[in-house]
Parts: sequence; C-alpha cells; structure tokens
Amino acid sequence: MLLMVKKLDLGPLRNLSSALSAEGDRNIAEYFVETGRMEDIKSGTQLVLGRKGSGKTALFLHAVNDLEDKDCVVVKLDLSRSYPIESQILFEDKGVVEHERYVRGWKFVLCLSLYLAWVDKRVLSPRERRVLKRLKNKISRIDGVESIWEWMVKSFEVKVGPFFSFSYSLKGPSVPSGANVRVVDRFIDAVLEVGQDKRFSILIDGIDPIWDMRTAESKLMIIGLLQTVREFNACAAQKRPVGGPASAICFLRTDIFNGIEYSDRNKIQGGAIRLQWQENELIDVVVRRARFLLGDESIGWNDFVTSEKMRSRLNVQGYLYRRTMERPRDLLAFVGAAARLAANRNHSQIEVQDVYDSEHGYAQHIYDEMKDETSGNREEFMRIVQGLRRIGVNKFHSSKWIGLPLWETQLDGEKVLQNALGRSIVGIERVGGSLTGGRRGGTRVEYTYAGKGVTLPAGGATVVVHPTFVKVLSLKESRKKSQ
Repeated sequence: MLLMVKKLDLGPLRNLSSALSAEGDRNIAEYFVETGRMEDIKSGTQLVLGRKGSGKTALFLHAVNDLEDKDCVVVKLDLSRSYPIESQILFEDKGVVEHERYVRGWKFVLCLSLYLAWVDKRVLSPRERRVLKRLKNKISRIDGVESIWEWMVKSFEVKVGPFFSFSYSLKGPSVPSGANVRVVDRFIDAVLEVGQDKRFSILIDGIDPIWDMRTAESKLMIIGLLQTVREFNACAAQKRPVGGPASAICFLRTDIFNGIEYSDRNKIQGGAIRLQWQENELIDVVVRRARFLLGDESIGWNDFVTSEKMRSRLNVQGYLYRRTMERPRDLLAFVGAAARLAANRNHSQIEVQDVYDSEHGYAQHIYDEMKDETSGNREEFMRIVQGLRRIGVNKFHSSKWIGLPLWETQLDGEKVLQNALGRSIVGIERVGGSLTGGRRGGTRVEYTYAGKGVTLPAGGATVVVHPTFVKVLSLKESRKKSQ
C-alpha cells in the first residue's frame, strides 16, 4: 500500500535551522516539545543539566512562561546577557571556606532580583515596600551594587525609579566588610522573611561566560552559585504547593558541572534533571518546527522526508539520527541543510541524495562548533584531531592510539583518548548486552552523550570514531573488526 504524501514547497524549511540557539529564537514557544521535564521542574528540582544544544535554554524559557501565574512571581536571571561579573567579585568573602567564598554575593543577587520583580509586579504591602526600600537605599553605598541593579532593570525590561535618590559611593577595600556586610545580610534576611508569604521561583541560566573565563576564581563563582541555590531553597520557607517548584532553579551545562569539584557537590546533584533525548522525541522537535514554518499542523515527517532507504538500508530518519550527538540542535542543523539543498533542487521532499550531499557541510558545522566550545583549551582538541588523522580509519584498538609517536608518554596518549571519549568524538564498541529499549546481542557503540561517562577499560577496547568526524576528517572505513 502506497503512502499518500503532500506535495510541498520546501522553501520555508530553508529556515529550519536558522535559529539553532534558543536565545535567538523568538518563536521557540510555538514549537517547544514537552517530554516530561517541565513536570520535574514543577515537582521541586533545583538543578537542570544539559549539554550545549540539548534544549536546556529552550526549557529555561518555557519554564519562565509556564511557572508564572497570578499567585507566583518568576524571575528570569539570564547571566549570559552581559552580567557585570566584575561587580560580583567585589562580594568575595575570604573569611570562609573556599567553596563558600561567593555565597553571600550570590544570595544578595538573588534577593535583589526578587525585590525588583516584586516592585515591578506590585505585590509588596506598604510596610514591606517601606522596609525593603530603606535597606535597599543603605546597600546602595556599596561599590558594584548600582551596576548590578542597572543590569537587572535592563535585562528584566522593567520600568522602575533610579536605584537611589542621590549618588555617592564609599570607596574602600574590594570586599564588603564591617557595616557593609551587616547591611547586606540584613537585606537578604528581610527579603527572605517577606518571601515567606509569597510564591516565587528564580530561574538562573547563562553561566557559560563565567566558565569561559577559565580561572580558578571563575570556578569558585560557579561553585558559590550552586551552593547558594541549595542554601536558598533550604532557607526560603515560602508558601507554595506541596511538591511545587523550587525557590531557585539553576540551568547548567553538563560539562561545566563535571568540571568542578567541591565537598557538597553530591547534595545538589541528587534529583537533578539530566536532559537526554530519544529518537522519536528529536524527530518530534523537527516536525513541530516544520509545521510552524509551513503553516500546516497536519504535516508529518514522511510528508517532507522521503521513505526511500539509504545505501546502508537504514531509513533516512535512522541515518540522520545516528549522525547526531542526540541533541535537537544537531538534527535541526542536518535536516535544515538537507532541506535547503532539496528546495534549491525544486524537490517536494528531502531525498536520499540531498542527505548525502549535505552531510559534509553538516559534519563541518559540528566540527566547528566543538572547536569553538574548546576555545579555552584548543590545543587538546587539536591533539585529538591530529591523532585521528594519523590513525586514518574509523575504528581501531586503543593500543594503536596509545602507541602513536605523537604522545610524550603512554599516560599522555591515554589522557588524550579519554578526552576524546569525554567529548563523544569517539566511543567504545561493546559486544553483547543490550541498549535501552534495544535488542540483545551484536555490537553497539557507547558514547558519553548517551548517558554516563564512557571510560577506557583497563585492558583496552575497540574505539569507534563518531560518523561526523569520520566525514569531516575523511577517515577510511576499517577493514578489520579491530586493529
């Protein structure tokens, strides 16, 4: 029986991947795909972890809109929008243990943002407004506070009066001390006390610029923020529904979280949401966006993608999926590239040849994006690339890699290979067992992006290069089962 498909003009699908970043996509709410994560957020999670391009910021933006109602104030704290981090440094507290050094400063920022939101939404009683305003005027004397306030007013797009009625600043040490520390603590305590009678959630995203500073202090700032989120949720005894959303929720890249270590780390990651995508969910992301662009809610995958098989006998959906790193951004980029080519050729569907012909450009996109992500440690990325080019094939035994003359020592070679595994540039071939939801037996490749970190076994293993890097580096197909 032949499937009836619509004859489409694929022109609008040229824009399928035009806004791969959720931050720059004004229409993200129109095709957001709910996969149960929003329910987890509403149930009290305080940490959302996801790889770059995994839909973390899209979930953040959706949560901002979804959580807010007439009884709940939601604060959208996106630090990627030129947050004045130099002002945050002024709140460093060197009189406490290292991982607590920036907690007071972050607590102050969360409380100041909440106060601004309350003022904008006009939810404060006359007495609450009077008490908080008096304390706010006192903290205005501390260096750095005014720039944080001005950033919040601009970022939140609210109209409020000037931070204080007269401008002056007490110059002095780079950290608030003595009376300044006490007034900051009084402001924090007052906001939390007022918050006991109110429902609110502060959503925090955009920590990447702090991480990109690549300094010991930037790591301590992120650790301090995570500590603050945990402590803030513990002490913000607000009135909210049982099992409702947390008072503070942090959205953080998985690699950033994995790159920091401190004693209380396990306390915040318990119950954290880790964004992982199934094949059908990723396809749904593409279909939702295609429906929006084409203006037709009845369109399905088979309406704009051919049902013909690839040379490997995979259908197009499976072929595309296996060349992603299981992130929405990857599949949108690949399908978008194929759609542009198909539209240029006046095809009414994305055909098999369109997929093959767009694959190299897509692979180069993934390569360039990963290279950009390692801007702070570009040398390590290029060492991986150099090793793969020297190997020259898509599958090899780890002993061959470690034996390359590129490495200073065997341990150095193992370190570079483990780095490649951590970035999912390569995976480990497993024999037998089963994948989640898959059949038993045979072989499969495990990549770090599919779940927990993949490490090299003590006795070595067969290493498989991700298809995108096979394509962009022009690696040959191995003719041996293992080398």
